[in-house]
Amino acid sequence: MIDLTEATRVVNHVRVDYEVYALFLAEAAHLTPGYFGDIIKKETGLTAQEIITRHIVERAKEWLACSTDDVSIIAYELGFQHPQHFSRMFKRVAGMSPTRFRDKTILLPE
Repeated sequence: MIDLTEATRVVNHVRVDYEVYALFLAEAAHLTPGYFGDIIKKETGLTAQEIITRHIVERAKEWLACSTDDVSIIAYELGFQHPQHFSRMFKRVAGMSPTRFRDKTILLPE
């Protein structure tokens, strides 16, 4: 049985290289990458890459809502080499650009 607590802890350190991190998560759970992917897909209906992507977007949302850091800085800090890649991924998952998300949800004092 997969230790979801350990997998969740490991996912909290995820950056962008899906293959490397899927392998890392599989090893942390003491499973082969293929079996890990099969279990994740069976249990969640999502691939490991989709889970990692969603986690990255959730981290980005928290950051965008609570800071004035430039989107490119956030992208670099999350491990993206190109901020445009981050923005495209964010928009695909969140349904809006990082800037639009921030404009709609910013939690900073005025």
